[in-house]
Amino acid sequence: LKDSMNLLKENGKILILTPTGRGNILKLTKYFSSSKNSSIYIWYRATKNRARLWTDENYLAEYALKNNLKYKREFVMNDFAQLEIIKEKKI
Repeated sequence: LKDSMNLLKENGKILILTPTGRGNILKLTKYFSSSKNSSIYIWYRATKNRARLWTDENYLAEYALKNNLKYKREFVMNDFAQLEIIKEKKI
């Protein structure tokens, strides 16, 4: 991530979409079921355990704080994912 900050243009942002590990398969089916969208189930199963750790540990928020960066997090996709945004603080 540190090298990514050097690539940012002025006023640029890094957007990171990560799963949260929240919710259950019934809720997932209710909101995202589609014959064209079977990959959502693979994503859910493959990321559920690690995703909860990522969400709970707030790795990116801590990274931003240590490196004097702005950080924002929003839960999206009915709490199945989080959108994390990192950008430079204006001086």
